Amino acid sequence: MPSEKQAHPWLGTILATSAAVAYSTAGYFTRLIELDVPTVLFWRGLYAGLFMSACIAVMHGRETITAIRNIGFAGLLVAILSAAATVCYLNALRLTTVAEVMDQRHQSIHQRYARMASHR
Repeated sequence: MPSEKQAHPWLGTILATSAAVAYSTAGYFTRLIELDVPTVLFWRGLYAGLFMSACIAVMHGRETITAIRNIGFAGLLVAILSAAATVCYLNALRLTTVAEVMDQRHQSIHQRYARMASHR
């Protein structure tokens, strides 16, 4: 019987599958919302911020503020780039089809991996 600190092999499979389902349906559900992009960005950012804050508070307890302060430059840069990507993603979904947005994203990922592999 695994102890509380040991990983559960099935948990990773469930989490990865859940993430894949959530990601693959995001474009469809985003297109169903009949609001302008700034409004969607506001509510999406608000709920994402509340959810991440709750997760950080659960993980770090009394050290939550310290954990947030310790993200450093790299953490701040990731947050800024993630916000910029969300703005671009939602605008792209409004300007073209979901399939076109996803196709461009997948091509970008493959190109990035190809560049990383060529630098070895």
